[in-house]
Amino acid sequence: MYQRLFCVMIASGLAAGVAGCNASAPPTSSAPPPARTAPSVADLVDARGSSGEMELEKRGYSSARTRGLTTYWWHPAGACVRVVTSQGRYKTVQETAAADCGKAAAASATPAGARAAAPAQTVSKTMPTPDEQACLQAVNAKTNNPDVVLLTGTETSEANTAVYIGVGPQRAKWRCLVSKGQVAEVMSMTDEGKM
Repeated sequence: MYQRLFCVMIASGLAAGVAGCNASAPPTSSAPPPARTAPSVADLVDARGSSGEMELEKRGYSSARTRGLTTYWWHPAGACVRVVTSQGRYKTVQETAAADCGKAAAASATPAGARAAAPAQTVSKTMPTPDEQACLQAVNAKTNNPDVVLLTGTETSEANTAVYIGVGPQRAKWRCLVSKGQVAEVMSMTDEGKM
């Protein structure tokens, strides 16, 4: 651990001296330990969209909401990040108010020993859109797992729709880029060992 040096400087006339030095024992403090902070995301500017999403998830962020080409990501340490995508790349990545992620400003970090997050929420609607249906079929074929469901968070851009699918009992997250029922890309968004 770090040692601190605490001394008192005594000045007397022409001489100065040091008294009360104790390098072996730091003072006691009643201050609480520093709060857990969210990892920096500034390095993700210009990241490819899907690579940036995976990196945000690795750092503990989860997608909170999407509005057009802007996605808000939430970290359990109480940080909200706004990501603006243009031409498939992250153009802006910056911290923003917790309210932008739909959280209260006083939202705090998950306490130590707390349970892991529940599987992702599924969409409850009766009939999937053609893009969603195409993605469900593509993920089913890719994973050879019939337990596939739509997850919340479908995103639409000018060219494609990003559809999120949960696979297996833990709802491992997969994403498809789809346009007019044609799947352009299918990609796992989680560690495949969790499926």
